[in-house]
Amino acid sequence: MTYRPPTWPVSIKGVAVDAHGRVLLLKNERQEWELPGGRLETGDPAAGMRGDDSPEQALEREILEETGWEVKAGPLIVGGTWIYEPIPGRRVLIITYGCTVLTPSRAPVLSHEHKQIGLFSAEEAAQLTMPQGYKQSIATWYARDLTPCRHPLQTITQAPPADPHGGRWTGTGPRRRPSAYSPTATSARSCGFTGRSTA
Repeated sequence: MTYRPPTWPVSIKGVAVDAHGRVLLLKNERQEWELPGGRLETGDPAAGMRGDDSPEQALEREILEETGWEVKAGPLIVGGTWIYEPIPGRRVLIITYGCTVLTPSRAPVLSHEHKQIGLFSAEEAAQLTMPQGYKQSIATWYARDLTPCRHPLQTITQAPPADPHGGRWTGTGPRRRPSAYSPTATSARSCGFTGRSTA
């Protein structure tokens, strides 16, 4: 009998934070929030389709497709590699990177792949219906820097525009740019704020 080594589905995920210190999350068909990302593409040489050259490239492509954000993936998040069982009998290896958002002021847009999109403070993300592994990766990425509100590519010099709905921003429906969604950060340390969903 020919030995066939076990294979694992692998999902590459990223923690991406906007210019106001809010992490980008997506809601899936299981009504769980999750980090953006997806699988490595193997490509099809016969059809002239090239696959991903690295996990980082795969993540950058996936986040662009799912949200419209351009990011630079890396480094790996400590503790961000774990096994998730979304449904009984199906286990997936999750590998999580921290990301530098190259378009931090651009509003994310919802693709057909998810039910809802949202931007949340670290405190809000910890309270969502979301696998603990994702929550831990988010907390670790925030903890790397005592001033998560200060994006490496953009210094906040004034308060963002008021959110007519108050607090965090979430979006649903087809791909489109949402209206003003930026809350005023209450501190450079936590970026904490409260409010209600627009959904």
